Amino acid sequence: MENKIRIFIDQPGELEKLYRENRSGFKQAFSTLYPDLKDQILARYWYERLYYPEGQIFKGKGLGYILIAGLICGLLTQIPGWFSLTPEEYFARHTGFIVFIALAGYYLYKSPPNRLLMVTLFLLTIVLVLYVNLIPGNLNDDVFALICMHVPVLLWGITGIAYMGQPIQNSERRLSYLKFMGDLIVISTVLGLSGLILSGLTVGLFEVIGLNIENFYYENIALFFLPWIPILGVYLIDTNPELVGKISPVIAKIFSPLVLVMLIAYLAAILISDQSLYHDREYLLMYNILLIGVMAIILFSIAERSDNEISKPEKIILFLLSMLTIVINTFALSAIVFRISNLGITPNRLAVLGANVLMLSNLLMVSIQFIRIWSGQTGMLSVHNAISRYLPVYLGWALVVALIFPLLF
Repeated sequence: MENKIRIFIDQPGELEKLYRENRSGFKQAFSTLYPDLKDQILARYWYERLYYPEGQIFKGKGLGYILIAGLICGLLTQIPGWFSLTPEEYFARHTGFIVFIALAGYYLYKSPPNRLLMVTLFLLTIVLVLYVNLIPGNLNDDVFALICMHVPVLLWGITGIAYMGQPIQNSERRLSYLKFMGDLIVISTVLGLSGLILSGLTVGLFEVIGLNIENFYYENIALFFLPWIPILGVYLIDTNPELVGKISPVIAKIFSPLVLVMLIAYLAAILISDQSLYHDREYLLMYNILLIGVMAIILFSIAERSDNEISKPEKIILFLLSMLTIVINTFALSAIVFRISNLGITPNRLAVLGANVLMLSNLLMVSIQFIRIWSGQTGMLSVHNAISRYLPVYLGWALVVALIFPLLF
């Protein structure tokens, strides 16, 4: 290894190749050679790269906020038990506030925007809190259920504004926020699985000595720490971006060809299956989830990558993936229209129809940009913009469902 480093000391690409083949061996050999090579600029660069002090996991501004926010959110989860409230209805109304307001507060605390924006976000949050708590209804009421599903989308938008700061119309910052949310889902899943394993072990160990603490543990301890997962996740992403920064794109690259194969097989199955898509509304929800999943795959496959970094086969796969999803969701759209024309308009059908039309049109815009890329008219930035500039449209639809639907139905 030492001889190879000497030979390639003026060739950055070869040094990088050696390092990736055997990182520990490269570091050990370089350490031995460095006294003789320290006069060379490239050698000094590699020394800083190899021996730059690693930061601590818990560091920097914000740790105190995370502890306080986690404690408050944990206490909020205990309110149903303290005041004999129905847990299902309480969490339907308040889960979005417990999670997203803590995340928004983190970025407002760490990088405060101008005072007007902070006051505006605060007032919007207060209005939503009052609205959700004053509006009558229960989970058996379709309109109330839709409100509880769409208010968190509005809170997600408020969190995005807090994350982006000024100017909020910046397309690049919007894309960064989407990528951040993807990374947050990844790291929250990892933390959640770790917590689940720890909880299972804890309950199991106490059962070994004859103590059944399952109900007490999950109602008081596990539920208390559940909102800590995304709060801790946002802190880890912010202070240690290298932890998850490359995971989401790798997952997207792995699953994009697999999802493409699945969609081809599914489209063939639709054409030969006797099962009707026009009489089961559960299928329609699955199609909307499919749209969200494909948009996420496209987003994370291209995020923070230039045109040269995305190979032609990847672009072809993403284009075919978007086109196949559009074809399949056309069936879903026709099924929704069929159910409305035959069974009438209901809040659920109208909400699903609106969401499907919005996501389908957004995916169509993305597909058009891929065609323009191949014709040499534009670059991958146009795909970024096609995704990020559509965010206000989704928030607008969530606002319509949450505020207008109660007046219509």
